[in-house]
Amino acid sequence: MKKLYFTLLIFIIAKLGAQPVISAAHAVQPGPLTFYALDFTQLGSLTPGPSGANVSWDFSQYTSATTINQVRYDCPGGNSNCSDANFPMANKMVSSGGGSYAYFEYASNELSTLGTKSTNSGITTYSVYTNPSTELKFPVTYLQTFTDSWVSHSIPASVTETGTHTVTVDAYGTLKTALGTFPNTLRVKVEKNFTSNTAGSPTATINFVGYT
Repeated sequence: MKKLYFTLLIFIIAKLGAQPVISAAHAVQPGPLTFYALDFTQLGSLTPGPSGANVSWDFSQYTSATTINQVRYDCPGGNSNCSDANFPMANKMVSSGGGSYAYFEYASNELSTLGTKSTNSGITTYSVYTNPSTELKFPVTYLQTFTDSWVSHSIPASVTETGTHTVTVDAYGTLKTALGTFPNTLRVKVEKNFTSNTAGSPTATINFVGYT
């Protein structure tokens, strides 16, 4: 059994009342977005930090080593790749450059992952969720929690993933980074348990813990 631990320093800020709240209007807003990524060799001492109300996280010692540029689109019509036949329900899409695309559906105050497409090196590959993965439910508030199950398969490779994840908004407070200090920040914890099965190979069981 593999255990993966991952901390993602991404934050969305929206102050409505005494506690921060993320509404549906904040979900995958169209336009460019830049992520500042760290050199993984810096992360040996990194821990997620505390959960709870009015806490603080200080990651200011971790400086950016590279940047990742995305463009987010409303579909249909925002980009020609929106109309891919494998994702007919997609109304949000994210392009990460290099021919990489992620597809989402926003409906009924939920944001779900429908899959991904890669067109690198002239070869098109897909990961398609036959049972979509619900990522967020709106409004996102402190102590919100839900569990969802999902199934995906890859094309043309024969890889099937089946899993569940639990999403918990486990904290809010002040986030300090090398780029500045950001109050009224919500933290979302995701715990995933899934199996990955490649035809003709042993099944892998994976545990994943991530923070946004």
